[in-house]
Amino acid sequence: MKLSDAMVLIVDDDPVNLQLSSETLKELCKIKVAPRPTLALQMTQRFTPDLILLDVNMPEMNGYELLEAIRETEAWREVPVIFLTASTDLDAEERGLRLGAVDFVRKPINPSVLKMRVQTQLSLQLALKSESEARRRADELLEVILPTRVANELREQGEISPRQHQGIAVIFCDVVGFTAFCSQHPAREVVPRLAKLFTAFEGISNRWGVEKTKTIGDCFMATVGLDPEMEASQARSVLWRAACASIEMCELTAELIPEWSARAGVYCGPLVSGVVGEQRFQFDVWGDTVNVAARLCGVSAPGTIAVTAEYWRALAEEDAQSELCAQSLGLSTLKGLGDIEVFELSMSRARGPR
Repeated sequence: MKLSDAMVLIVDDDPVNLQLSSETLKELCKIKVAPRPTLALQMTQRFTPDLILLDVNMPEMNGYELLEAIRETEAWREVPVIFLTASTDLDAEERGLRLGAVDFVRKPINPSVLKMRVQTQLSLQLALKSESEARRRADELLEVILPTRVANELREQGEISPRQHQGIAVIFCDVVGFTAFCSQHPAREVVPRLAKLFTAFEGISNRWGVEKTKTIGDCFMATVGLDPEMEASQARSVLWRAACASIEMCELTAELIPEWSARAGVYCGPLVSGVVGEQRFQFDVWGDTVNVAARLCGVSAPGTIAVTAEYWRALAEEDAQSELCAQSLGLSTLKGLGDIEVFELSMSRARGPR
C-alpha cells in the first residue's frame, strides 16, 4: 500500500482545527473526520483507519475516554493515535502514553509539524504492514515446502530436530517407461501430464491419511505414520492405508492418462526424518525402510503394487482379506535383503477410507 492510500481519522469538535488538519493532510493521505466522539465510535463498525488524530478536550467524552472506548473494538486496538492538545500538563501527556498514544501535537496546530508527525507514523505503519505481509507469505510458503508440524517447529524453535520413528509405511509410486516417454514427447506435453497425475496422487493421499514426502522425477514418495495428529483421525492401520492408497494411485493413472501406467512398492519399518539445507529446506526420510520400498517398486509389474510376505501377513492379521487380494510373485532378489517372497496386492472391491 502507498502512503496516499493510507487512511487518517481526525476526531475534533473544533471546526477550525478540523478544517486546518484536513487541508494540511489532504495531499498526503485519505481523510475521514468525526466532529463528535459518538460519531467516531460509530465508525469503529465500518472501517479501520491507519492513524487517528484525537483531540483531548471534547464534550460528551474527552480524548482519553474515547481512546479507551475505541480500544474495545479489536480491529482498532493497535491503531496508532496522535493526541491534539493545547495542554502542557506532563501528567496528562503521561496518561495518554499509558493508553497507547504514539505522539502529541500541540495547539495551535503548526501545519508543517502536523504533516511531518503524521507522515512519520504512516510510514512506520506501512513498513510494519509490509513486514507482516512478507512474514505471512513466508509462512504460507514454508507450509507448502514442509509438513505443517515441521514448519511449526521451525517457527517456534528456529530449528528442526531429527527424529527416529518406528512402524512407518513408505510408498514409492512411479510411471512405467517415463524416461522413454520424455524422449519421444516435448516438455509441453510431459510436464502438464505429470503435474495432473501428482495432483491426483495428492488428493488420494489426503483421503487415505497419507503424507506426501516429495517427488523424485516421475516417482511420488509418501509415508503413513509420521504425523500423530493424522494418525489419531484414522481408524485403520498405516499398513492398510498405505496399501489402499498405492493401489488407487496405480488404478487412477491409467484412467487419468491412458498412455501411462504406474507401479508401486510399499514397505513398513523404522526410519529417520529431518530437514536438510539452509537456503532451500527439504524435509526427507532415510533408512532401510525407504530403500526396500524403492526396490519393491522396481520389481512390481505395471499397474500393480508389491509388498513383502511379511507385510501381507501383517495385513492378514488385521482381517484385510475381505478388502485386499494378494498373489505371490515368488522369490525376488532385493539388495540388502537377499531372496524374499514378494506379493502383488489389489483391491477385492471398491472401498474408501474410513
